[in-house]
Amino acid sequence: MKEGKVQGHHAVVYGLGLAILPQPALLTSWAFQSLSSVCLSSPKLLRIGQDSVQRVLTASLVGMEEKVALSLTINREELAGLIPSLK
Repeated sequence: MKEGKVQGHHAVVYGLGLAILPQPALLTSWAFQSLSSVCLSSPKLLRIGQDSVQRVLTASLVGMEEKVALSLTINREELAGLIPSLK
């Protein structure tokens, strides 16, 4: 990037920054970001205020690491029932 041969993109830079984290921290960060993006669009789609969205996000932090760890125990065959393209 400094030489001007490539352009930076926030997703790549974010990914590189997360790559140095231990896997549980990386996946927990991804889970929170995914939930956050859904929650932040919900006031536009539902009758929910910004304060309620923040309460949902804050409450989701409780036990998130354990839920991420549990998600790692699910094998590919179990996922295929929800995502037909994985079969």
